[in-house]
Amino acid sequence: MNRLCTALVTAATLCLAQQATRAGGGPENVFLIVNPNSADSLEIANEYVAMRGIPTGNVFYLPWAPQAWRTMGADFRDKMLKPILQEIDKRKLAGQIDNLVYSSNFPWQIDFRDLHVAKEGRSPDIPVASLTGASYLYQFVLSNDRRIAALNNNFYFAQATAGVTKSQAFHGRVGWSPAAKPDDKGIHYLMSTVLGVTTGAGTTVDETVHYLRRAANADGTRPQGGFYYMVNGKNPRSTARHDGFAAAVAELEALGQNAVIVNGIVPKGQRAVLGITCGAPQAPLAGSNSTLQPGALVDNLTSAGGQLTARKNGTGQTPLTDYLKYGAAGASGTVVEPFAIRQKFPSPDLHVHYARGCCLSESFYQAVQGPYQLLIAGDPLCQPWAVPGEVSLTLPGLGGMIDGVITLAPQVAYPDLRAVGHLELFVDGVRVAAGRGLAPLTLDTTKLPDGPHQLTVVAVDNTPIEVQSRWSQEVIVKNGSDALQVTAAGGPRITGDEAVLAVAGTRDAETIVTHNGRELGRVTGREGQLRIKTSLLGPGPVQIEARIEGDEPLVSRPLHLQIARER
Repeated sequence: MNRLCTALVTAATLCLAQQATRAGGGPENVFLIVNPNSADSLEIANEYVAMRGIPTGNVFYLPWAPQAWRTMGADFRDKMLKPILQEIDKRKLAGQIDNLVYSSNFPWQIDFRDLHVAKEGRSPDIPVASLTGASYLYQFVLSNDRRIAALNNNFYFAQATAGVTKSQAFHGRVGWSPAAKPDDKGIHYLMSTVLGVTTGAGTTVDETVHYLRRAANADGTRPQGGFYYMVNGKNPRSTARHDGFAAAVAELEALGQNAVIVNGIVPKGQRAVLGITCGAPQAPLAGSNSTLQPGALVDNLTSAGGQLTARKNGTGQTPLTDYLKYGAAGASGTVVEPFAIRQKFPSPDLHVHYARGCCLSESFYQAVQGPYQLLIAGDPLCQPWAVPGEVSLTLPGLGGMIDGVITLAPQVAYPDLRAVGHLELFVDGVRVAAGRGLAPLTLDTTKLPDGPHQLTVVAVDNTPIEVQSRWSQEVIVKNGSDALQVTAAGGPRITGDEAVLAVAGTRDAETIVTHNGRELGRVTGREGQLRIKTSLLGPGPVQIEARIEGDEPLVSRPLHLQIARER
């Protein structure tokens, strides 16, 4: 085994229990980290949970100073990364999480010079990483390995051979050996993105929610337009990747896409841009008279694209956030001087992986050999060219009410020659069963609390991309006779600084009220009220649940609220 793999495998197995694996393209694969000290972070997370159907148990609230754009390596490791990984384990999600996704107001630069000796002066391998790069390379952080700054430490990277690449789904719990080969003894990674940055040169909350919703709506649309590879003369930011342009264009054309190599900084006057690879210190799309299609990716190689401290209008290098404001689903940039080293940036094949149906996060990480300095922002789940099938399922019982042990036999229809590789069954976002092909799935409802649950069947196709198709419906588990309810005084729209929640049930017990798994308070007895500050919940769509624990657990139907933004 590669020595780099050997040195790192132990650290990973200590922090994340090994379970069965799955691909990286659905909401159940996301672990969303939210800063409860930031109204921006809360609101963006609330909106993303609602638009993408992120399970409430996949959301983690991690307090951080909301204006801090930098933190030191030891603090990142001990106060951010370890708590995140421990929480994933605690919630029994280790076998299904592939994406660590940060809402806004977390530090985007991680300075490891407190842990690793840095050369004097400017150096290409300075141990300063992006938040997403350090999260992806989490094994290197846990084992305090200086090779986090290496240019070839991403074994999921898809190296082109004779101008040809292979695209494949990402599996967080599978190790990877060189040449993107899955290997249980290889290095483990977790794809990572930030939904947005709302400080400094970032976007507003409204701008962030707009581009995230635009990206989510692009899924499966197979947009028409063109991919643009820009040749900016002899500028080293551009020439670093020129030798891969022709092969990427050929691969895109083989997929039926339009792709061209064009002289200039950005495309001019193009009304349907699907993706851009360019290299210039200033590469603004504003004024280009070009339009990005929903789902488009923009990748500009320059030194400060991910250095998102405040800029004076019209000065400095173009930040990656400018492309998100302009409508991109995702963009990237380095958080410290990268010295125009191409391994630190996406290869021209970024758009090839994307056009084959990989999600945004898979496309970026298959295209970057050394991602430690690269900040990736946008919607990790965006998949414009992933075409799902249709999953149908007839539930036993009447009216969605189930009890005892049930057998589920989903059927899946694809618009092409694909077949089902395997099925997975989730209850409230947690995988409880899986089987190859269309083998029936069994669910023992007696192991679940009585009350409403979200039942989801995911069909993963038999291609290397492993496109997911899904069926999801609320069901009522009824093995007993008790019931529990939570309501809001005055209705679901909350405009003040307080939400009044009423709990009522048939059982004389202690009821726990939660928001995305976070405890808000407790009510003792058959009924009672809680007063919750709306600043704790954050603006936007919010889901409240109530539960009773013990030998006969009970859950309520989720209460959906809309919290108004404070003015």
